[in-house]
Amino acid sequence: MYRDIAEIRQFYHSPLGALTVAHLHKCFREFWPDFDTTDTPLVGAGYAIPYLNKQGASLAVMSATMGGVRWPGTGPNRAVVTEDHLLPFAENSVERLLLIHAVENADYLREMMSDAWRVLTPNGRILIVVPNRRGWWSRIDKTPFGHGRPYTMKQMRSLLRDLDFVVERHTRALYFLPSHNRLLQLAAPFFEYAGRALLPKCGGVLVIEASKRLYSVTPLPVTQGKQGMWNPEPIGAG
Repeated sequence: MYRDIAEIRQFYHSPLGALTVAHLHKCFREFWPDFDTTDTPLVGAGYAIPYLNKQGASLAVMSATMGGVRWPGTGPNRAVVTEDHLLPFAENSVERLLLIHAVENADYLREMMSDAWRVLTPNGRILIVVPNRRGWWSRIDKTPFGHGRPYTMKQMRSLLRDLDFVVERHTRALYFLPSHNRLLQLAAPFFEYAGRALLPKCGGVLVIEASKRLYSVTPLPVTQGKQGMWNPEPIGAG
């Protein structure tokens, strides 16, 4: 199920990998216009290194099962390796969290997403990228998106709802074919534009922004009991 981190790095060092990063960066900025600015704190989990700003306040979290690398190559290390269902951060401490190459590969998906809920601040946002079951990318194993479990948007809505997340916005991306053919890569902008217009549900990945569902606590009404004591009114009374 897992791709070795060496294989993922090899993909992202290829022209197709660079093209993928460029198109997903553009997509991410539609959600967060300051996505890759140097002063935006961002935690990337799974394998998010290609999408993080080396000069910024970003942190990378990688799965021990997949393997890890030092990042960035120079300067202080801002990468950590942990179990794939654990995020090494305090409760309510992360404002922005990017999950990519994480959800589809997780052995303990619900535990991982519950931990993401734990570390996210009340007003925080999580951006999730998963292979789209209806797209070409999930059917071709030349890229990391061709491994693991692909999802439909309906499945992701159900998963996030069950884990107390609220889907704020979503879109699809990577309509061009995952080919190493140079001519097809040059035509990628056309395929991206045409795909969004003609086959909007067939993008290679789903990109979902979600927030925490928070419950407000309503105090129970009280009534004055004997001897001046205040007793909660029984639920369903009246």
